[in-house]
Amino acid sequence: GLVQLAVAETAQMLFQSKNNINQQMTFEQCIDEAHDALLSGKALDKFREMVVAQGGDVSVVDDVDSYPLTAQYSTTIHAKQNAYVANMNALIFGQSSVQLGAGRQVVNSPVDAVAGIWCHVKVGDKVVPGDPVATLFTNLSTEALDLASEQVQGAIEYSSLEQASRPQIISHRVSSSVGIEDFVMPDRLKGN
Repeated sequence: GLVQLAVAETAQMLFQSKNNINQQMTFEQCIDEAHDALLSGKALDKFREMVVAQGGDVSVVDDVDSYPLTAQYSTTIHAKQNAYVANMNALIFGQSSVQLGAGRQVVNSPVDAVAGIWCHVKVGDKVVPGDPVATLFTNLSTEALDLASEQVQGAIEYSSLEQASRPQIISHRVSSSVGIEDFVMPDRLKGN
């Protein structure tokens, strides 16, 4: 999941930058370098540097529980049936997050760091009535919360049939030599 995506995207950036300065690392070597940086803590150290450079509170990086993660308004959407989660429309989730204050509708709009949506399930998960599916957070208003909640409920599809395994997050990549090519997740990243 997330580790696969982060490592693959970082490897792609490394690959493109390394080729620009003629170091000629293969994409696979870039994946290894990115994954090693994550496992060794080098990536976290660099993240800390970036937080400090932008004037952020680096103590939160080391103790995320110290960040005040409470919104004035929240609601949890619960499953209403025995079913499998068949689809979660990411576009609607994203638009709803913006309506909650977690994103910008115009360039200079403020972003609320505690607003957003926490997904308790993913596509393919089995749910029973009462299971939490998603929790929404906002500091804007109960009206914004209610509207976003309705949209998110409508963005989740259920099925009585067990769902096939989730598709791979990344299916293709772009290279300067081949153009668009199939992406095969390295074995060392499978299951992350």
